[in-house]
Amino acid sequence: KKENVRIVGLYCLVLAALSAIPTIIAGLLNAQSNQFTGDYVAMVATHKTVGIIVLVGILIALTIRLIPKSNLKGAWSYCYGVIIIALAVVVTITGHYGGMLVHGKGFLDDVFKPAATHQDAGNDNSEGGHSH
Repeated sequence: KKENVRIVGLYCLVLAALSAIPTIIAGLLNAQSNQFTGDYVAMVATHKTVGIIVLVGILIALTIRLIPKSNLKGAWSYCYGVIIIALAVVVTITGHYGGMLVHGKGFLDDVFKPAATHQDAGNDNSEGGHSH
C-alpha cells in the first residue's frame, strides 16, 4: 500500500513538471502581450519568478525521486520532504499572485472580513449561499 502512494506521488511530480512547462510559456507570452502598469508590473514579475521557482523545485524533487540510490531514505527523504512542503507554499504564493493579476489586488478581502461587517450585495443570505 505504501508503494502505491509512492508511485502516485511520482506520477504527480511528472504531471506537474509536464504541465508547468507549457504553463510558464503561456504565462510569459501573456505577460509580454499585456501592458501592465503601476503595482501590477511588480506583481507580474513576482508571479513569473515564483512560477519559475516552482518548476525548478519540481525538477529537483523529481530528480531526487529518480536517483536509484536515494530510495527516499535518510537524508534524501528529508530533503525530498522539505522540497515538497516548500513547493506547496510556493505554489500557493504563485496562485495568489496570479489571482491578483486576474481578479485585482483585493480579491481576497471579502473572504477575510469579519462576518459582522461583510455586506453581501443583492443577496439576503449573509453566509454567501453556503448552508451549515
